[in-house]
Amino acid sequence: KDTTQKISGPAYLQNDNVEYQYMIVVDNGKGDLNKFKIGISDYNSMMFASQGLSINSLILDNLHTCIIIKPFENKKQALDYYNLLKSKPDLFGYLNPGTFQVVIISTENFPLFYKDKNVDTYKSFFDQNILKK
Repeated sequence: KDTTQKISGPAYLQNDNVEYQYMIVVDNGKGDLNKFKIGISDYNSMMFASQGLSINSLILDNLHTCIIIKPFENKKQALDYYNLLKSKPDLFGYLNPGTFQVVIISTENFPLFYKDKNVDTYKSFFDQNILKK
């Protein structure tokens, strides 16, 4: 009997100069996603009107929904947006604390993530390879 567990996920790529998106993975039923998206949309209209950001929802699995904000030209732009929103906790008031994860992900890594559907695996990659300084 094979008792080894597959710990590593997809071979995520590290490419800074491709399109990125900001992604919030929310536990289903743990907040008001519509009000959250309206709040983010209003904020983006005020602060990023010229950037043409769009907000989409996507069912990840039975337990999670992804909210995706895009496009960002590259990792730096997406990381700047990530850090700015991190400093605005009031924007996340419609989501229950501790029931969502926020990351940025490249458009080339998103299909790998969506196929794998393991939020913790990608979050670990994100923490080690994108957030590390």
